[in-house]
Amino acid sequence: MMRIKHNIAALNAHRNLVNNNDVTNKTLQRLSSGMKINQAADGPASLVVSEKLRAQIGGLRQAIDNSEIGIAMVQTAEGALNEVSASLVTMRQLAVHAANEAVNDDEMLHADQEEINNILGMIDRISRDAQYGKKHLLDGSRGANGVTSGANLEFVSANEQTKGSGLGGYKIEVVEAATRSKLTGTIALTNEIIDRGEQITIEEDGKTINFNTLRGETVEANLNALKKTMADSNIAVELVLPNQQKLESLLEDSDLRSSIRHRIVGVHNNADALEEVLHQEDVATALREVGLNAEDIRTAAANITDSNEPQFITLRHKDYGSDPVFSVTSTTAGLVAAESDVPQDIKNGRDIAGKIQGEVAFGKGQVLKGGAFTQADGLEVIYTGSKGSESGEFVGSVTVTQNSMLFQVGANSGQIVTHGIREITSKGLARAVENLSGFKSLADLDVRTTQGAQDAIRLIDKAIQEVSGTRGRMGAFHKNNLQSNLNYLRSAHENVTKAESVIRDTDVAEEMTLYTRNQIMMEANVAMLAQANQAPSVLMRLLQ
Repeated sequence: MMRIKHNIAALNAHRNLVNNNDVTNKTLQRLSSGMKINQAADGPASLVVSEKLRAQIGGLRQAIDNSEIGIAMVQTAEGALNEVSASLVTMRQLAVHAANEAVNDDEMLHADQEEINNILGMIDRISRDAQYGKKHLLDGSRGANGVTSGANLEFVSANEQTKGSGLGGYKIEVVEAATRSKLTGTIALTNEIIDRGEQITIEEDGKTINFNTLRGETVEANLNALKKTMADSNIAVELVLPNQQKLESLLEDSDLRSSIRHRIVGVHNNADALEEVLHQEDVATALREVGLNAEDIRTAAANITDSNEPQFITLRHKDYGSDPVFSVTSTTAGLVAAESDVPQDIKNGRDIAGKIQGEVAFGKGQVLKGGAFTQADGLEVIYTGSKGSESGEFVGSVTVTQNSMLFQVGANSGQIVTHGIREITSKGLARAVENLSGFKSLADLDVRTTQGAQDAIRLIDKAIQEVSGTRGRMGAFHKNNLQSNLNYLRSAHENVTKAESVIRDTDVAEEMTLYTRNQIMMEANVAMLAQANQAPSVLMRLLQ
């Protein structure tokens, strides 16, 4: 059938031409943009998935930057800690030099002390100046900190696992106070035993001293000689003379602060030094607060009046807890060891036992540590008093503020890791070290006395351990939390980008094939449209 008014063949050819033109335009758009999804209509489901992947890719890029910045911050702190470690090693050498009493004079000791003070000042400057941007790294503001209330209770440390306590603080209860391994002979030292030629041997941690009584000398002279021999050997065992026992008992019963107790007991055998301590304002104030006065201390510290009065020998480990042990041997059974010439191990010290905020805590020496998976996990406090009861004696509280650093190391919410850096200052290092000089931290070190030098070595060793431990934890955090995570993020970024590319990017080879085909089809469409438009002109011949 042939018509003039409607050219159906031309309309069909035109429709195919328009369709092929639309397809060609889309192909050109995909080739020119490089993406096969340029608008929602190109693939609604694919567009939704692609947009989610794009957001993930952006988050991964930023997480990679975050991790790299975090690594730079940790490396900055670690570099500062390296300098602190070197300073502590130098300080230890000075303390060891000062402990060499046989050859040191006052000028040398003062020079050692002055250099130690300079090093302590340098450590504090490093702590103050170690910054990343405007953030201080070593002053304690990047970790957990605590403040205690209560006599003889002090904050030691906390970590990123410790929860902030709020204003009320964590309640500290002591079930049993820490004690030291101790032995008191059952037979008193007399002139008869002295003149027989008694030998006492004490062993502790690989150190051994042998003391032979001084024939013809008094009981007091022999006890003082034994005490000096033990002090000179640096053995961690002390001879507790009767006046010291009396003084310690008086001070402990009065609940005097441990820092003041240590200062008084440390000089009780030196009348001039004792008077100097008793006239210090904070000591006098502390004594008044517990109902004591200077005369009470002088009376308790006075030596025995009869230098030949028989005396029982009391030996005691310097460290608290169940681990410290020492061995004794004596010629006379019962003088120190139970049997004659048979070594006897003394290990009857006890670790502190107690609770933190009602939860059973772990005791080590005088240090009480919060249990795992509790609010106080990682919290350490030291109690140097003597109180304790089965039901738990309330001795104070500790208020913890948590300022550990948060690192966003993932692309999504909640993908964070925390790391805290303890306070690396002269007052923040070596806080919980038992010593006879009453040093509460590195800031108190004074090596101008033999005992002070010996105790300084103990505190510096603890500080070295704390700084190296902080560096070790920081290195583990760097390696396992930041560097490993950074490697994962880079791999994840690559894989997610690949997935987004599969969904959204143009396959150029395929599109060029379609484009070439569509060009040929359009040329055919144009040719056929021209033919279809000429078809009605044939009918004009029938009308002629």
